[in-house]
Amino acid sequence: MLDLGMQLTISARSGYPIEEKPGSIQYLIAFNEMQHQIYGRIRHLRREEEWTIESFTTGILEKAAFYGVEADLIWALSHSIRAIQRVQ
Repeated sequence: MLDLGMQLTISARSGYPIEEKPGSIQYLIAFNEMQHQIYGRIRHLRREEEWTIESFTTGILEKAAFYGVEADLIWALSHSIRAIQRVQ
């Protein structure tokens, strides 16, 4: 999940104002909210509280859909999964 958090920061950069591109506050808020969920899940894991991967993915996909950033979340997820597979 830490790698997913990192990949989300990379995806969020699309919302930065660069040169003549104005950027998007809503886009940056979306990624901030998704990262909040990720790190909240890590906190739950450290406390050994129960949660399922299904509830996590449902929640984060719903958040991405709400903000219209599903494609960027999927990019971050796929890069994170590839990083995990390389470690194994």
